[in-house]
Amino acid sequence: MVKRKHIAAICTLSVTAMLLGGCAMQEGEFPTLATRNVETYYDSGEADAPRNTPKAGLNSAIAAKVQDMRAKAEAGQRAFTAAYPAARQSALNARGAATGSESWAVATTRISALDASRNDSATVLADLDQLYSEQVTGETDSPATAAAINDARQSVYDMVQKQNSEIGALRAMIGG
Repeated sequence: MVKRKHIAAICTLSVTAMLLGGCAMQEGEFPTLATRNVETYYDSGEADAPRNTPKAGLNSAIAAKVQDMRAKAEAGQRAFTAAYPAARQSALNARGAATGSESWAVATTRISALDASRNDSATVLADLDQLYSEQVTGETDSPATAAAINDARQSVYDMVQKQNSEIGALRAMIGG
């Protein structure tokens, strides 16, 4: 009987210690708990309210920036397309060759050149993602601008995915 009381007391103390340990201050940086713009928007009830006010139209400065970004991605695609046949042929020549052999080294170098041209498109994709995020979570409510950015994002995303796939296939050919 006495042992049960001690066990119950020990269990109670253990649970209390665990709960209090969770309240102790931790070291390091913590994210802010400040309200973000998007939270204010949804908490205000505006998200559910009917939209009778006119929305901002297409932001021409952002649209021009998006066009420039898309042009940079397309230039990267052209460089990729130009380098791809030589890289593919080198990978075919190196199929089954020993790692470190001359044909393997040539194929690896040409595949790396494809990676470099892919990086141009991938960088643009990251920039478009950032721009889109700023547009949809910022103070401006412009569906036309957000749609223009998203169209460009999708186009560049598809481009980068195809490039990644082609590079992956070439690497698989040479066992890399």
